[in-house]
Amino acid sequence: DPTVGPSDPILRRAIQIMHGHQLTHRFLLFLLDVIVQNQQRNGNYAFQQYQYYTAKNDPCLISVTKSVSPADGAHVVVPFFSEDLGGGTKRLYVYDPNRSYYEAGAAGHDYYHNRLNFIEITAGGNWSFDMGSEVYSGGPGSGGNCVVIPLSVAGKKDRLPQSLLAE
Repeated sequence: DPTVGPSDPILRRAIQIMHGHQLTHRFLLFLLDVIVQNQQRNGNYAFQQYQYYTAKNDPCLISVTKSVSPADGAHVVVPFFSEDLGGGTKRLYVYDPNRSYYEAGAAGHDYYHNRLNFIEITAGGNWSFDMGSEVYSGGPGSGGNCVVIPLSVAGKKDRLPQSLLAE
């Protein structure tokens, strides 16, 4: 059933593991730092962070949300290429685990070959990502979140969040 996520069991398990890692001590401290800086919705900051971590050979994930609350809808994609189109417009090309490259047609293979797999960012820091059924978007002052998370943070086993209170 294509509506329940990726059909590849290895990819599905990797996503489940990464979801579990999102609730670790290290991840929560990282996320709180981004929020304190008020950068969780700034597309330009996300673009800069992707370039920074990529230069350090630290692959990333990008978490996007429909609104400020992840409960309204959230998704994680894997960026693999950035492009500055000039005039302040930039793109982060991503692999979307809901759209397998191996699926035929617009739902998969063509989505990637036609270069439709991107988060677009404007000069003002507004961003948008076409989820297929709807567009998630935001900007520095409103809308959804767009947070780049390096695997050095999201990919590590760590203490439980309760340990935040122990320090």
